[in-house]
Amino acid sequence: MKSLLRITVLFVVFALLSGIGVGQVLALNDFRASAVVTFRSIDPYGSASKEFSVGDKDVFLSRIYLEPRNLAVKLNSITFKNLGTVENGDIMNIALYRGETKVFGSFDSISNIVTYFSDSYLIQPGFPVTLELRGDIVGGAGKTVGFDPVIAENIELLDENNADNVRVYKSELSQKIVLDTIKGSGTSGTSGTSGRSGGSTELETSSDDSEQETVTNPFPDTSLDDIKGKAAANLYRRGIINGYSDGEFKGTRNVNRVEALKILLEAKFGDVDEQSFLDEFSDVVENEWYVCYVAKALELGIVNGYSDGTFKPGNTINTAEFLKMMNLTFGIEEDLEYMYGDVKSSDWFAKFAGAAKKYEMFPDRPHFLVPASELTRNEMAVAIYQYLENK
Repeated sequence: MKSLLRITVLFVVFALLSGIGVGQVLALNDFRASAVVTFRSIDPYGSASKEFSVGDKDVFLSRIYLEPRNLAVKLNSITFKNLGTVENGDIMNIALYRGETKVFGSFDSISNIVTYFSDSYLIQPGFPVTLELRGDIVGGAGKTVGFDPVIAENIELLDENNADNVRVYKSELSQKIVLDTIKGSGTSGTSGTSGRSGGSTELETSSDDSEQETVTNPFPDTSLDDIKGKAAANLYRRGIINGYSDGEFKGTRNVNRVEALKILLEAKFGDVDEQSFLDEFSDVVENEWYVCYVAKALELGIVNGYSDGTFKPGNTINTAEFLKMMNLTFGIEEDLEYMYGDVKSSDWFAKFAGAAKKYEMFPDRPHFLVPASELTRNEMAVAIYQYLENK
């Protein structure tokens, strides 16, 4: 047993001394706890070159994915190395985002973009984070754009059983982001959507003036031939949803409470004011990405906590719970007519059921609502899409 422990310790030391590359695992083994954290830089255009135009707004410059498995992680800073030929003044309003929430910036110096997080950026196990660097193209015709994310300072792995047992690591990410060329002439991009590209599937849709608009499917695991794929693509273009680090939508995954709140509130309001602390619930962690959404939903009376003083942000939601959230978020009329065979007039959610019927939020459930069914990403996307299209 001692020999095995000695070999394990030597292997970990060797791994740390050897450096950590993209997609590799950074591991800690000690007597008290073990932790696994994966760091990966992500090509924001899916390994395909992208051509920008001067005037494009809010383009995706780089992404990094961090996934703590067992212990919480404190991220102190990131450097984005400038691999292109763009110079200061070519890209403005650069900021770092998590989803649609700005976590750092804005700034305009691009020689090497360094983001420092005040009091460290805390990432909890089970809540992987994708951080995105975005900016506006204002010049640099003929130049190339490319940024390589590097964990510049310390990554701290926190042992929740012993707060003093903190190990510090440094990680170098070496994957090169595809360099993109800037065109000298072009029209301004649409704020919040320029620079996004996806798979090869395209769909012709009719606009109000009967002209044909080509829509590209942003997710390789969806199809524009069915309503689930259409809904996901539509909400993506609206800036309401994103895919995972591998580019997929993963529509069969269940949705938890904070994920539903984020998407509903951004569908309604666009941006939600930043907030890093909320003392109403004991399990809403300071500086977590979802704090602002819980605070906004609480303010609007969309959600409540549990009797034990918790919010349970990671709990999955069912159809009935989602319907209540959605009705209250959008102010949908209650007590509309419905004919679901499994909804009694005495059920607490009955007053929200008519909205599901009127707007055909669940087209696969024409006769039974199945209120206790856990909601998937596909079902949530379709429900929101159907309401936005039919309201």
